[in-house]
Amino acid sequence: MAKPDDDKQLDSLTHHEERKTKMREEHAHNKQEEQNRADQQAAHRQSQADERDIKNYGGIIKDGETREELLARIRKVSDEKPPEAEPHGRVSEGMIKEFEAEQKAGREAVARAEKDMERAQEARRKAEAEEGEKKGADDSRISR
Repeated sequence: MAKPDDDKQLDSLTHHEERKTKMREEHAHNKQEEQNRADQQAAHRQSQADERDIKNYGGIIKDGETREELLARIRKVSDEKPPEAEPHGRVSEGMIKEFEAEQKAGREAVARAEKDMERAQEARRKAEAEEGEKKGADDSRISR
């Protein structure tokens, strides 16, 4: 014989299982609606892009060409990469020699500046060492 508590428990389990199933169905439905909206938006954006392309490139329509053929031609041109420019453009021999001379002068200037900095650091170290010796001598006089 089933107890009344068992019926309540079975009803509760059934209720939760039904609710779980319903929630999954709603989730799947919502996900499908989101996908449909995304597809519609993508189609709308593509349509707007096509219209914009036709408006911008409408003057290049050939006789007997369909809208799709024109759009395919526009997409093909849009996908092509422009030719690469020469790395230095048009450079003469004189410009190359001038550039190399400037580079050489720059390297020499950097080398001179580094030597000057090294000399200044060395002078600073000597001055600090002399000052330290002088201070040490002064300290020894004071401590006597």
